[in-house]
Amino acid sequence: MKLGPGHPAARKNSIAARARPTILQFSLDRHLLVVEPQGDCSSLDAELLDQEFMEILDCVRSDPATECIIDLAQASYFGSTMLAGMIRLWCTMQAGTGRLALCNVSLIERDVLNVTRLDSVWGIYPTRAAAIAALQARPAC
Repeated sequence: MKLGPGHPAARKNSIAARARPTILQFSLDRHLLVVEPQGDCSSLDAELLDQEFMEILDCVRSDPATECIIDLAQASYFGSTMLAGMIRLWCTMQAGTGRLALCNVSLIERDVLNVTRLDSVWGIYPTRAAAIAALQARPAC
């Protein structure tokens, strides 16, 4: 379920979408936050990515999610700004005992996650359905 028009984060996201192009779409359904990059996320988009991650973090702080899935189906590459945003989101989620998982990860993205060792702390799944099933099967810490 997409964020309703009355939710502060949904309002920010819809206003932001009208005012400028959007790189990250997100939705919150009960305790599951889904973030979907709408294409490759290079550091050339650093300012916009930072702003959009701040909107997502505000949403998580105001309506804590316990699970987060970043679905990379439309992004075959991400840069350091996207990686930093994912780490900030993960740290915020962990503060509330939440968890983060990735799905539809490209080979290039998988290499980055392997080099940074983030593949050892984040679940990586072939599909969104597999990520959801894995998060539901494992109780939160």
